Amino acid sequence: MSLTVRLTWMGAHAPRGGEDMSNGNRRRLRKLAREYVRPGVHVSDMYARLLQIQQQRVLWQRYSTVVGAPPAVPLGIADVATTLQAAYQDLDELDRVLGVERDSERLRTMPLPTLARRTTDLARESEVLQNIQERTAIVERLFVRRISKS
Repeated sequence: MSLTVRLTWMGAHAPRGGEDMSNGNRRRLRKLAREYVRPGVHVSDMYARLLQIQQQRVLWQRYSTVVGAPPAVPLGIADVATTLQAAYQDLDELDRVLGVERDSERLRTMPLPTLARRTTDLARESEVLQNIQERTAIVERLFVRRISKS
């Protein structure tokens, strides 16, 4: 669909001001524009919606790698959504283990640079964890001796 046709449709739905379009042409273009609305969808302000569509079209053309290509969902977007959901589940599990209760401290709400620093800090080697197995064994032996002496 050409830019001229889109602008004409917008003119057909624009508030009446400087009228350079006949009433018959205006009615015809309004009817044509309504044919592109999905069944069951109500558009209260067609002119505002057409302006929004025009802005989306400009953005699409700015980010599209192929000039004049129609908008399409990129291949693999479902895989990205699945991976994102899995990442959110992992972050929620980490929050549970770390005892995070407030939403403002949750890992999934952190900006990416902050999240990267936090996960790097969590993954860093710690002296406390160097001998955790030995300490756990000692605590278990002490616990067993206390029970047996009681």
